[in-house]
Amino acid sequence: MLSHDTIRQAVAQAMPATLEDLARLVAIPSIATDGFPKEPVVEAAHMTMDILQRAGFQALRLLDQPTGYPAVYGEIPGPAGAPTVLLYAHYDVQPAGNVEEWRTPPFTLTPGENGRLYGRGAADDKSGIAIHVAAIRSLTGQLPVNIKIIVEGEEEFGSSLEAYVSAHPTYFKPMWWWSPMAATIGSASRS
Repeated sequence: MLSHDTIRQAVAQAMPATLEDLARLVAIPSIATDGFPKEPVVEAAHMTMDILQRAGFQALRLLDQPTGYPAVYGEIPGPAGAPTVLLYAHYDVQPAGNVEEWRTPPFTLTPGENGRLYGRGAADDKSGIAIHVAAIRSLTGQLPVNIKIIVEGEEEFGSSLEAYVSAHPTYFKPMWWWSPMAATIGSASRS
């Protein structure tokens, strides 16, 4: 088991790359709703794949869904027979609204008071991607579990997560999972 000091040092070491990744993601106006360009949303999916690949994720795929934007899938294999942990995040964001009402540029990661970071997606949920990657980077050696990650691109405007799982069931087996958004429970014994 890692000591608290070892974990703190590893997190501190991973932080510059984590903040860089988050800044790159926040800079993309990935608004996945009608009336906004689709290209930034697709760009955010590819940026997410790049970040995950650099963090050691393998078997990376864009899971296309005809009703929406692709989800990014990846995995890190653990020991044979180890349990599987599924990580979730999303790369789409809400519209910035009236930019004149922002104190900072909405698509620029900006440090604020008390260590806070501002920018569209800095909390919901591009930070989720950065935090998952920071945790993986902070752990040393082989992980004691298998890791799978799915990062979708339309959580803010009607998730297709249930459709992704139905269309790609082999990516999510064998494991138990529950999603409050999709209200779906799955296991290796279900199809």
